[in-house]
This record gives sequence, structure tokens and C-alpha cells, in this order.
Amino acid sequence: QAIYEQYLDGKGNWKLCHFFEDGHIEINSENPFYLIDNNRFKFDHLSYDSMESLIEEVFSTYLDEMTSTDDIFCLAMHVLHHDMLEKLFEKRKTILSFYQNRLELFEDPELKSLIRNTNYCIVDSKHKISMLEDYAEKKLPIVDITPFDTRADFGISQQLTVQNILVPIDTIEQSKFEELIVLFASYFEMNETARIHFFTRNANWDRVDSVLNFTKEVLKVNGLDERLARKETNDKAEFDLDEEKKVPIKFFVDQCVDELSISKCIREQRIMVDVTSRPDLYLQISCISSAIPQIVSFNTQYVHDGKNGFIVKEVSEVLNGLKYYLDNITNWNKCMIYSYELGKEYNTASLIRKWKGVMKQVEQD
Repeated sequence: QAIYEQYLDGKGNWKLCHFFEDGHIEINSENPFYLIDNNRFKFDHLSYDSMESLIEEVFSTYLDEMTSTDDIFCLAMHVLHHDMLEKLFEKRKTILSFYQNRLELFEDPELKSLIRNTNYCIVDSKHKISMLEDYAEKKLPIVDITPFDTRADFGISQQLTVQNILVPIDTIEQSKFEELIVLFASYFEMNETARIHFFTRNANWDRVDSVLNFTKEVLKVNGLDERLARKETNDKAEFDLDEEKKVPIKFFVDQCVDELSISKCIREQRIMVDVTSRPDLYLQISCISSAIPQIVSFNTQYVHDGKNGFIVKEVSEVLNGLKYYLDNITNWNKCMIYSYELGKEYNTASLIRKWKGVMKQVEQD
């Protein structure tokens, strides 16, 4: 078991030592200095109770020496550091950003004080505005600005002989997942060209196998052909060629761990079905960029019901959405046109304009 961890300088000499048992830090007395923008400063102490107290000292020095009181700081909120931010930025101009699921992390009074005293708050979708104001118990200077911009890229789904359906599964409830699998299996009987692509950001080496095995088990329990979810293979053994030809693979797993692989994946999709408990903002913006319909179970400003997708309350309602967009090219084209217009609200120029508006407001405070 590790006892301590040393941090070294460029020449291999230890600078500070972090002891794991009680978390305290020892500074090398022969070289008790640190650099900020090539300016050398001396640590106030040779021993610290925790890494947090050491970071707070260095951060405080940075603020005092390298910044002015007129500077505006955009602080990405996180439970690991908001206590420190409350102390260090008490008399400074701040913008707090609450992106993705960070609203769920906060329960303590220090954060409430930080929110109440900030100059501005940024969230990534409109529905979070009321949540943040309810938490702070006051009306806030707040605006929604997505961290991702739209870029018109209509993809290649129309050029493919199959209709790919993207289905995010990382935060899906098991009961909904099972219901979806059975629903898709029944939809294949109406649409032979449909293919399901389960989308996951999970990088575990066995992720693809575990998802396919779960899918096969659900198919088997429901009396359906589990070969629909067998794994792709390059094995062309003669004895199983004829048999497998009769049952094409319909369930696939797309394991995407970075934005580049996600973008490549999205370009080949015909529609997205997302009934997870937590919306994936990057996927939603990517769908607008690629002008593909979205069937979702949550209400955000990125999906306008009946325009660029449908908002469903029950998994069973997904089937009507699939029929509406995949059985009729006219409906799909209407979505493409609407998505293109909607995307203008979230392009780079629009987002920069919003940020400039916030900055101007804070400067005037």
C-alpha cells in the first residue's frame, strides 16, 4: 500500500511530499519555492495539513500577484473546490458555470452563499434556470449557453441502404432498456432496413460483449431470435454461412470515448432514441448539426416536439415516432430543414454573442 507520493522538479529533486495516512504535506526546506508565470515565490510554511490548504495558498498568491480587482473570473463549479472559491473570490467579479449534471452535487450552505453573491450564472439548458434559482432561494442574473456549438453537417445516412437508430444506454433504467429491446425487435418486422446502434461512452474492455449478451438474454426470455444481437465476426466458416444469412445482425454497440468518434458515429445515424434519465447535451447538439430527428423522454430547448423530434412519456410511444420519421421521407426532410434553422441559434457566432452580453453586464456591475 502506498505511504507517500513525491512531486519532483525538472531536475528530479523532490519539491513536496504528500503523506497518505493523514494527508499532510512536507515541503523540501532546501528548495521551498514555486513558480507562477516564471516568477518565484516562497511557501509560507514547510508543512501543510492537506493538499487543499497548499493549493489555496498558491492560488491566493496567483490572484494577488497576477490579477487585478477588475478582472472577471469564470468558475466551473464542482464539489471538489467550491469551498475554496467561496473564500478566494469573495470580493471579485465572478461568473459561475453549471454544466451537465453539476447541479446535483451541491447541498451545503457555502455554495448557496457563493451563488447568491456572484455576478452571473451560466447553465447549459433552460430547464436548469428555475432549479438553480429554487436552490439559491432568490432571482439570479442567469442565462443558458450551451458549451457546444452547432455545425451544419448533414451526414451520410441517406446514402446508406440501412436505417441506423442511435440509442444511448449509459444512464438508462434496466426496465426501460428491456422494453426498448423488445419494441425494436417487433419494429424489425415492419422495417427490415432498421438497425439499432446502442451508444456508450463506457470504455471498459468488455462493454460491447456485456451489452450484446444482455440484449440476447432479453430476446431469449421474450421468445425472440437472440441471433439478432450476435457479435460481428470475420469468421466465414462454410458450415454456418447459410444459417446465419437468414438472420442478419440487427443490434450493434458503438463504443465512443471521444468527440471525434461520436461525430463519426452520428453522421451515419438516421434518428436518435434517448429515453435515459440524463440527457446527453453533446449528442443533442450533434443531432441538430446532422439534422436528424430525436425521440427523447425529457423536455429541453434542443428538441421541439413535432418539429425536430418527439418528446415521449412512455417507451411504447417510441414506435409511433419511428414510423413517423423512418416510414416517410417527407417527414424526415421537414425535420432536416427545421434542424438547420434551429442550429443557427447555437452556432459559434450566436454563442460568442451571448458570452459577450454576459461579460458586458458583469463589467457594468
